[in-house]
Amino acid sequence: MGGSLPVRSVSPHQEVVMPLPYSLRRSPARRASTVSASLTALTLAAALTAPGASANSGPVQPEGQAAFTANGTFTVPAGVTQVTFHAWGPGGPGGPGAGGGGGAGGGGGGTFPPLISQPKGGGGGGGGAGGSGGGGGGGGGGGSYVQCTLAVASGSAVRVVVGQGPSTGAPGGGGSGGNGGAAGTTFASGQGGGAGGSGGNAGVSFLNGITATQVFLRGALYPTLRALAGRPGGGTIGSSEARGGGGGLPGGGGENGKIGQSGGAAGPGGSPQAGGPAGKSGFRGSSGYCQGGSSVVRQQGTSGLVGGTGGMGLAGAAGQAGRVGGGGEGGVGGSGGTGGAGGTGGTGAAGTIAPPAGVGVGGTGGTGGSGGKGGSGGRGDTLGSPANTPGSTGTQGGGGSSGIKGGPGYVLITW
Repeated sequence: MGGSLPVRSVSPHQEVVMPLPYSLRRSPARRASTVSASLTALTLAAALTAPGASANSGPVQPEGQAAFTANGTFTVPAGVTQVTFHAWGPGGPGGPGAGGGGGAGGGGGGTFPPLISQPKGGGGGGGGAGGSGGGGGGGGGGGSYVQCTLAVASGSAVRVVVGQGPSTGAPGGGGSGGNGGAAGTTFASGQGGGAGGSGGNAGVSFLNGITATQVFLRGALYPTLRALAGRPGGGTIGSSEARGGGGGLPGGGGENGKIGQSGGAAGPGGSPQAGGPAGKSGFRGSSGYCQGGSSVVRQQGTSGLVGGTGGMGLAGAAGQAGRVGGGGEGGVGGSGGTGGAGGTGGTGAAGTIAPPAGVGVGGTGGTGGSGGKGGSGGRGDTLGSPANTPGSTGTQGGGGSSGIKGGPGYVLITW
């Protein structure tokens, strides 16, 4: 017999019977057992292919993270065989500011000429020039970043050293003020004031202290990974240190009156010196490195900006000329120049994961010291009284300020 039912022409309301497959052309009991076995096989196959239920898959590694803002030890949790380290180096400190120059001394007052019936008094001494300002320190460089994935053993210890960055150098001290010039005598003009001293240099900032963020596997001969600190802001461009502004030049002494001629000429004001040079920028941290890892990412921070140049000291005012019946007043000393502003620090490397705010940022450079004020010129002499006077001593320049410490390092461990 054939394996299918006969096909007949049917009306729209009649049922159509399709041929049965050979596997189902058996007894009802046999067909039921065949369908049941097929469903069981499908259920088993679905169970074997479900996520996490494969016979070949191992235990799933747990997930977590640990952050370090200070030195510490990380113990690898049970079941963890691979971790990723993210390390940021600290920012470099800002460079220190240079000292301001000292103000120049004022010139001494002149005296009257003898043996003249109507003598003119001596001229007043010129005021000393103000010292120039010291240069500002450069901004520190930003720290670097390194990411490294390593195979580890559960229970093993990892030593974490979070970098704190190097220290900044010492700021420069202010220059001494120049001495005032001596007053003139009957046969000599008043003397010029002395020049102010130069401002002190800013100290060189060495890479001392902890300069890198490091991660060591216990017993390893080498650091497993290291993120370097940004370099400190330094001295002048092309030099190893920041130089202070020069002291103001001296104001000239009031001239003595001449016999049979006009009275004493005014003492000239002191000339200003150029301001202190700018501080050198801090360089960014070099790319870190990873020993024996995979998926390594290295990034550098940015360089710090150059510190500002110190301002120029102002000239002192001229002394007044002597006149009949009176001596000239001394000129006022010039103001000192302002110190240069410190440079802004560089930014730390961004990393593939954003670190906390401030991590790896370079410190701002210190401000340069202000220049000292020039001394006033001495008063010119009048016949009889009052007597002429020496010039005043210039004031000492201001000291520079220290640079600001850079932002800290940071370590984030993920698994």
